[in-house]
Amino acid sequence: MFIGELSMIPASKTKAAASSLKEKTDLYLGALTYHGQICGEGVVGWTGAALRVTTYLPTSTSLLAKHHSKAGRQAWDDLCQACQSHPRWQVMGDRSEKRTTDWRRARSLYVSTDWFDPGPPILAGTTGQPIPAYLLPLSDSEIQDVNGWAGFYRLHDKMWTCAEDRRLETQTYKLLADPNSELSSWGRAACRTIEERTGLPTYYHLFRHWGRRDAKREARRTCPGCNGRWHRRPTAKYGIDSFEFVCRRCRLISSLADFDDERLAHIGEYRG
Repeated sequence: MFIGELSMIPASKTKAAASSLKEKTDLYLGALTYHGQICGEGVVGWTGAALRVTTYLPTSTSLLAKHHSKAGRQAWDDLCQACQSHPRWQVMGDRSEKRTTDWRRARSLYVSTDWFDPGPPILAGTTGQPIPAYLLPLSDSEIQDVNGWAGFYRLHDKMWTCAEDRRLETQTYKLLADPNSELSSWGRAACRTIEERTGLPTYYHLFRHWGRRDAKREARRTCPGCNGRWHRRPTAKYGIDSFEFVCRRCRLISSLADFDDERLAHIGEYRG
């Protein structure tokens, strides 16, 4: 991860100019977020007469103009017009950091994220290295779709993690763990689009927290998509081969449950 910093001064000293700059900055950051060029929740605030932005970047080249969406280019132009002088990003980080994985060299991809992971939700199937969506042959709307899914997934994961009400905890868990939930269906549809555009098998990571008390029964559970056998012994530390469960037919990957709970273990299991 890298850090990007942007400092801007309004075109004039009026309150209207400051308000306009803040509004255009928010629109620009929104466009970057949906295109996957910035990650997490950035910090935006005034320092004296300057409006400053600090945010995470998935790569050192994320902010290059060639990676901008059509909306991002327009938002940047509008932002520049609201500034006293042309703003410039300052990118900080270890330039010797391993280069971004070339998706063309990957044999497969998978989609996965959680509340604590603000990075790209698309990962290389062999290494588990994140690949920004804007580097794939996807349209602006398709990039926005997968990043939009990731944002909603993180929101629901946070709700599930922080829920004090058992009913809310169970409801949000169903969205995360059921392969046919609205949230999972959205993510799996994005996987199919990515696979169509790249030609690479693209898997959806299905969350599993509560499982069967009997460890052998938990290990023998079938694919929740097709009821086929999908348990396997992991053969790698990273990527798809690190998961205990893989169904190549349904393009699903998952892990053994973290805790046992017979009342909730049925969530995410096959329903005939």
